[in-house]
Amino acid sequence: MFNYPGQSFSIIPSDSLALWLDANSEILDNGYMMPSWKDKTGLMSVSQQYPACRPTFYKSVINGCHAIRFDGDSAFFTCQQPFLTNLENSVVFSVAMRTGNETARNFIIETINGLTASHEVNQLSNPSAWIDNGSGGATQASVSNSVVSNIPVLLRSSYKASTGAFNFSYNRIYSKAITRTPGMIATNSGFNIGTYRNADGRFFEGYICEIIAYSRALTTQEINQIENYLCKKWGIPL
Repeated sequence: MFNYPGQSFSIIPSDSLALWLDANSEILDNGYMMPSWKDKTGLMSVSQQYPACRPTFYKSVINGCHAIRFDGDSAFFTCQQPFLTNLENSVVFSVAMRTGNETARNFIIETINGLTASHEVNQLSNPSAWIDNGSGGATQASVSNSVVSNIPVLLRSSYKASTGAFNFSYNRIYSKAITRTPGMIATNSGFNIGTYRNADGRFFEGYICEIIAYSRALTTQEINQIENYLCKKWGIPL
């Protein structure tokens, strides 16, 4: 089990934890433009080599916690390693706070490989998640609920390889389930944070707080445990 220092509620399962990016665990100067974001699993190398494209670290901006500001113009992180492969069983959580009024695709996290992506968890006017459909395209699961600016939100997507079931939820209330043909395999070659393919001006504007991903299915109890931790920490109503 992982424990967040000084927070008894913030215990999350460690089994098959594939990615854990937590802005509040960074120890940096306020306003620092970040060349990298430490993955707490130690598995991934998340970075931005170009100074002009680096997101900015801010202290105590959301519910007393640190967060990372993406400017909606050019700031993003990238990783050349895939944290999920071959569309295995998986669950991805993200917490972010939108500050702009954009309506284009502005992804919190987006896997790289054209449309044959593992998971893309994004924040639109209608929040949604995407998954490779096994035939050269991608399928979207979206809920009809506008994301309000300047309020942190919790997104979750999950995929079960044996049945093709893909589920998406927004703030634990609104959910959408779709089915993808099981057995169709697609790999990805890495991922971006804060942009959609680093193209067409599609950059996330706001704060990205935390991203957690597992390469297995989670029980209902485990999902509740992780979401309770994220909601209490970032001030999202339970």
